[in-house]
Amino acid sequence: MGYENEQAYENARRALEDGFRTFKLRISSRDRQRDIRHARKVAAYIRIAPGEHVPIRAMFKNFMEADAMHFVRAGCTCVPGVSESLPVSPLAKKFNLPVVPHVGDMGQIHQHGVLLNHIAVGHPMVFLEHIPRLRSYFVNPIRVENGVYCTPQDAGCSCDLVEIQGEGVEQPA
Repeated sequence: MGYENEQAYENARRALEDGFRTFKLRISSRDRQRDIRHARKVAAYIRIAPGEHVPIRAMFKNFMEADAMHFVRAGCTCVPGVSESLPVSPLAKKFNLPVVPHVGDMGQIHQHGVLLNHIAVGHPMVFLEHIPRLRSYFVNPIRVENGVYCTPQDAGCSCDLVEIQGEGVEQPA
């Protein structure tokens, strides 16, 4: 759940009373300091994850320095690519914040980022959403066994799409 205005404070307080533990906060203002003040006020009630609404690593740094987030939801499809998302992970480690990528439909590439965060940066293994309906679109689809992602064995970032030939050809199911 997430809100952009004063209603967020009341909703965060109610969410906590109702047993929720985290709150997804939408950030849409061009006024970074206003967004940080807003996030800090909501954070007084409940742990927040600004998520895909924080578009660049500099803004993640601003939120971390201001104690205005509890979960770093940086994913390479939410910020401008892999090179923008990679520096966010060690920064989150410095501030002792968990990195839980906002995956959406692109778990294919995020599975690699989670491994990097765990192996190279030392973050704990985290939950990563999975959308099985997309398997047939990828040459090397994600493999999940017993509820756990299997480490990709093929080179690349697992995003190669299945080639579809000709007009009128049905999309993969």
